[in-house]
Order: sequence, then structure tokens, then C-alpha cells
Amino acid sequence: MSEVPYPPPGHVLARLGLQVGRLGDRSAGALRLPDRGPASPLDLALRAAAAVSALDVVAMRCLAQSGAGPAVTADLGASLVAGALQGPLLLQARVVRRGRSLAVLAVDLGEVGAAEVSAALLGDHGPRPLPVADPVGPPVLPDAPAELSPATFGLRANAAGGWLLEPGPAVANRVGKLHGGVQAALALVTGVERRRPQEPSVLPGALDVELAYLRATDGPLLARPGSQDPGALSVLLEEPAGGPPVAWAGIGFAGRLAA
Repeated sequence: MSEVPYPPPGHVLARLGLQVGRLGDRSAGALRLPDRGPASPLDLALRAAAAVSALDVVAMRCLAQSGAGPAVTADLGASLVAGALQGPLLLQARVVRRGRSLAVLAVDLGEVGAAEVSAALLGDHGPRPLPVADPVGPPVLPDAPAELSPATFGLRANAAGGWLLEPGPAVANRVGKLHGGVQAALALVTGVERRRPQEPSVLPGALDVELAYLRATDGPLLARPGSQDPGALSVLLEEPAGGPPVAWAGIGFAGRLAA
């Protein structure tokens, strides 16, 4: 199978403008966020979703370049500085360890923060994704900022006052299932907005995001807020028809974003 451009035009990653390159045994990513800091809870959630989407992609591309074979993100944890989610976002991922069934990667996001991604190695039992050829060298930083709106991530407000993640080619991964980045967006938008009524004029200074991907799905997905305390909350992602949860997210908030 020949290598093909990824993401295709109109895909969520293309709308974010994510560029990926190879630096030896590492993968690097670049995208551009709006030049000014987050202005609202929704704006902050979408910027965090862009960062999580990018770090997941760069980590998995790094793993693929290492010759690991088919793999899927099992879980990730990221610590993000809210005020740094503006302007150029540069990332580097490296493989920390790789066993027979699990790999762990570290992602450096510079001033924005850091993350760790765990990937399940599927061996001969996993679907074969479309191969991707990343150019050798640092990625080129896009001139234009990422398109940041709920629609970028396939999100639509529903009648119950929450958000629905609608399926389609623009939000699919390389094997046709819902991309992990858009699932992160659904969890973050739901979690950050749920926090908003308590402190409508204050944005947190930092976000700690944990995501566990429990099973693959074609979608659609709904978010159901779970437990909450003053500094953290959880979100379950579920299919409208029911069944076991698709993913779980925990979001922690710390400090205050300076005006």
C-alpha cells in the first residue's frame, strides 16, 4: 500500500493546521493557536482540545515511526497552562518504553505543558491503518491560526443543553473510527462549561486532563458529567443508544488565569 497524505482536506486535523515532522527518533508537531489568550470557558476548552488532539497524533506518529505496528491510544494525561494556549504550539514526542503489548510516550509541549500517552500494541490482531509519510526535519509552523469552533470537532449543541459528537469522515481516525481528539473535545467542552456557572468570570490557570479510551466506536457520542468537587470533575462519553462507556475523562482545575 502506498503512503498517502494525512489528514485529508476538511479533516479536523487539517482544520487545526497540524503539521508533523521527524527529528531522529522523535516526532515533532506544530500548529498555531489564536494570538491572544483564552477569552471564555468555551474558548479555553477548544484550545485545550486542540492541544490534546495534537499531542495524541504526534505521539502515535512517533510510535508508528518506531516500527511498533498497529496501535491505539489507551489513555493519556496532560498538564496544560491555560495562559500559554496562544500563538505557536510546538510539540515533541519520544518513546519512553515499549513492551509486547503496551508502549509509553512522553510529549513535551514547551511552555504549554507536558503529557504522557499510553498506547496498546495490537500486533497482527489490529486493523491496518493507512500509512503516513512524515517529512524528515522540523514541521513548518502554519501562518494561519487553527479553526477553533465546536463544529471543527464535530460538536453540535443538543436539545438537552449538552453536546453531541456527530460521526463523519472529518472526525474519523485512520481506520474509520471516531478520532480520539474529537472525543477529548467533547469531554473538555462539557467539563469546562459545566464548571462555568460556579465562577462565570474566572478561568482556571491550569488544566490537568486524563483520558481513558475504553472502546472504539463509529459514533455518535454524548457526554454525561459525573462526579464533581471544587477542583475537578469527571465526564463519561457514551453512545445515545446505550451500552458500555466509550471513554472516561477527568479534568482538574487549578489557579486563576490572569486578566
